[in-house]
Amino acid sequence: MQPTTRIGSRARASALTAAIAVIASVSFAAGAPSGELAKAPAKGPTARVAKLEKQVRALSKAVAAQGRALAALQTAAATAAAVRGPAGPRGETGQAGEAGAPGAIGPPGPVGPRGNTGDTGPQGPQGPQGIQGVQGPVGPPGDGSASVTLKTATGSPMSVASVESEASVNCDPGQRATGGGGIVTDGSKGYVTATWPKLDVSGNPVGWRIKYMALVSQTIPYEVHVMCLS
Repeated sequence: MQPTTRIGSRARASALTAAIAVIASVSFAAGAPSGELAKAPAKGPTARVAKLEKQVRALSKAVAAQGRALAALQTAAATAAAVRGPAGPRGETGQAGEAGAPGAIGPPGPVGPRGNTGDTGPQGPQGPQGIQGVQGPVGPPGDGSASVTLKTATGSPMSVASVESEASVNCDPGQRATGGGGIVTDGSKGYVTATWPKLDVSGNPVGWRIKYMALVSQTIPYEVHVMCLS
């Protein structure tokens, strides 16, 4: 054999040996036996190369078979993960948690609608009798030919406590009223609050009016007087 041929065979054998070492490490990591690969051939370069090539082909087949087995295992694992079992029974209700802290006070609500009017309260106590009114001015002197007569009207109508009422007296037709007044004859039942002339449609005084306040819900006796000039 020529020297160049021997050198090429040795280089090829070295490359195959390195490839076998790599494949053997992969096969060993995957669980394939690698004891035979660790033993270097003892024959010449040509026989050694042939044996190394045979070992490389055997290891390649083993690695391919292991790759297919690994892919099948991965597919089976993915399928098992995709298959979902039936839902399990519902667990028991857990214990109630501790009460939380009180929340912040909310804003005040809107104003509610106005309520209904309440019932009328009880009648208050009787007030004191009012002071007597001032005396009216003196009328003008007559010419000596006129006559003055006094007219009086009385009554005792039923009245309501704390409600004012009116009473009046009239002069005879053609006469003119020159003055007058009135009184509640029983001061415990009421009192006069105002007096004024009674006028006709032309504005002439033809009588007298009074207004009185009832202190009790009873009959209130009164008198109305008028001075009539003829």
